Amino acid sequence: MTLVDFGAGFDVDAVEVRDARIGLTVDRGVSRLEIRTGHAIPWPGITLKPEGKAWDVSGYQQVLMDVTNTGDGTAAVGMRVDNPGADGVRNCVSLIRELAPGESQTFIANLVTTPWVFDEPLELVGMRAAPGVPMIDPTNVNQIIVFVRQPKEDLHFTIGDIRLQGKAEPIKAAGFLPFIDEFGQFIHDDWPGKTHSLEDLVSRQREEDAGRFRRPRAHGRVYWYLAEPLCADPRAVSDGDHESSGQQASEDAACGDGGRGRAGLGRACRHGDGHRVWAGDPRRPQGGR
Repeated sequence: MTLVDFGAGFDVDAVEVRDARIGLTVDRGVSRLEIRTGHAIPWPGITLKPEGKAWDVSGYQQVLMDVTNTGDGTAAVGMRVDNPGADGVRNCVSLIRELAPGESQTFIANLVTTPWVFDEPLELVGMRAAPGVPMIDPTNVNQIIVFVRQPKEDLHFTIGDIRLQGKAEPIKAAGFLPFIDEFGQFIHDDWPGKTHSLEDLVSRQREEDAGRFRRPRAHGRVYWYLAEPLCADPRAVSDGDHESSGQQASEDAACGDGGRGRAGLGRACRHGDGHRVWAGDPRRPQGGR
């Protein structure tokens, strides 16, 4: 659904401007609004108003606007979707993005953070925002502001039609609480890998543990290794409290470990980019099974 269409019938004179000049332009067959701002005031820009009293954006998740920086300087462009009484913090949804010269972005203002909304108000004490609760009153959007943040030079950019995206389906507020289960998961939906019981949790933990412990065999003996996802360097395995030299000493130095380890566990070599490996002392084999 389109809220503001910058086609041939758009009334440029109806737009409120602040230290800005505007006009319609066509880019690759698409009509856009061209905005040239000065830098005499901190927040130059324009205000777009609905034809009637307000826009009703109920049932939608997002307001979208395509922006292209057609000037020579970096532009910090913002979009604000307002209810009456908006002050830049309350009763509005806003965002600001920096665009390099020639860069294009699609601005997305979220009216609601979930793909569903409650069918009636739900009191959630102590929460500033909550799933299913619109960020503003969707039935009473009285203006959309496009602005530039504190420019130091004149700027030039274009915006495309302002439109709505994503359906926000109504769900019943009655019975929604509680919405978090004993495992810290959202109750009112299901997905692959969701834990449904304590048995699921225990089984998954066993699978993870089995994947973390390794028992390679060398010279007829079995050693244990515990790999954590921190380091991708296969050399990052030292040999317990065995004082090594040559290549191993170089590897210890490369790890920043200086040959130090933890008593009984072997040395821990950290590279910070893949895994951490704890190696059992090869002089203390863990059995021959």
